[in-house]
Amino acid sequence: SKNMRKHLNIAFKGILLIIFGLIFIGLGANASEALSLAMVPPLSFGDLVINDGDDNMGGTQLIAYYALESEVASMPAMIDNPVTLEDYGQVVGAFVMNGTAKFKRLYASPNTGKVDDSKIEGNDANGFESTYEFFFPTTSPASLGFQRVAATSKFVVIVIENNGQKRILGSKKGMPALIGSVASSTDVNSGGAHGTTFSFKSYQNGPAPSYSGVIPTAESLPTGV
Repeated sequence: SKNMRKHLNIAFKGILLIIFGLIFIGLGANASEALSLAMVPPLSFGDLVINDGDDNMGGTQLIAYYALESEVASMPAMIDNPVTLEDYGQVVGAFVMNGTAKFKRLYASPNTGKVDDSKIEGNDANGFESTYEFFFPTTSPASLGFQRVAATSKFVVIVIENNGQKRILGSKKGMPALIGSVASSTDVNSGGAHGTTFSFKSYQNGPAPSYSGVIPTAESLPTGV
């Protein structure tokens, strides 16, 4: 009936007023910001596909890079106003090091390095744990010393995938990459290898982000690395 439609229309408007009232209370009197957060999605989702014939070989390159977090004055950051899916998965800007500090090399035996990203429990959270695991051959004094000192140190680690994409663990200042585990062994026979399996772990919003800039190292690297 006409009266029923009138009452429903009034009720609907009342609900809208309550919703907007709660938004204004939470955000203050900035009406444009309130409306933006209430009505506009944070990004435009797009296709997530792979094309026939695209290369997709797994693994990481033999050399990764690490620096103490205290050696990094500032680092690349997530995009301020992300729009595309790519914007949410990468950091931009450059590494600025303190003084003459540089990133150091970290060797991994072939076919032993990998980066794993896992979402941490929480329905409305995007916290992820990222792990770089690799095997370093030999039980030399330098390796044993690294195990001892690294166990209580805080790092930024850059791992290069086989396709050249660089991934950063410890990408958030104040949330460094830490040694997650160390398993060293002399092995039991001559067919094995002395060495240590290391893992670095970091926590950040989303997986360890992609980085396309230059790594500040003491060695000469190809352009763009």
